[in-house]
Amino acid sequence: MPEFSAKHEDKIAGTLPGFDRLVFRGTLRSIAHEEGMKRYLWANEILLKDFGPHVERVSRRLKEASLAEAQALGRPVKYLTSSQVSKEAIARGIAVKEGIRDGLVCVLTCVEPCGSFEIHRNRDTQKLELERRFRKCLFLYHYWMHPVFGCMHARIQSWFPFAADSVRLEAIRRGEFALHGFRNRGLRAIFFPRVPHAPEEARRRSAWVSRKLRLLRALGLITKITGTHRYQLTLSERKALTAILTALRATVRQLTPLAA
Repeated sequence: MPEFSAKHEDKIAGTLPGFDRLVFRGTLRSIAHEEGMKRYLWANEILLKDFGPHVERVSRRLKEASLAEAQALGRPVKYLTSSQVSKEAIARGIAVKEGIRDGLVCVLTCVEPCGSFEIHRNRDTQKLELERRFRKCLFLYHYWMHPVFGCMHARIQSWFPFAADSVRLEAIRRGEFALHGFRNRGLRAIFFPRVPHAPEEARRRSAWVSRKLRLLRALGLITKITGTHRYQLTLSERKALTAILTALRATVRQLTPLAA
């Protein structure tokens, strides 16, 4: 906005700064990393061979609980075939059409990339192992209208570990990107390990990664390497990112002494 203010300085009597929007994120830290997930399985007596059926049951229960209010109120639950469409525009359109000024408007669902866990067999040891992997899962977007704050929404990941933001940070901090940086194509191979089934799908994946790169660049986490299509973390940004990811993996008990 500084450019706009400078251009129309003679017409502006004053400015009132404030937040365009606030974003609150929650992470289940105890199961957001491999060791934590292993402890969860051990505590619940879940064998690695039973991992798949177990997470499917938990995911199904989460979806049922998440949609219960909308179904009880008769609010629309709509599945979107593409994650590219503006979900807020759809929700606002429903609110205007039905005259909703307070309360739940709708629940929109779509499949998007996420970070999760998978079980694979180690070729050397011939044993099952738990690994952090990138995959796709269903996300649920709950939209409300608040009489004071206006349009609000909650984005819920339906698959373990029910959080995705830290995974994007881990991707750009991978060791192979330390020397020459990373680009859209390299990140696509991480987030979407399977070959796209159509050119349109490949373009959608590329656009999704591009949006994340623009966001990380706007936040000052990454910088573009001059004369290339590659990005990198500076030394100071890498240190900050290491601290963030370490904190995300830590428990409250581990963090408390550091804050004292």
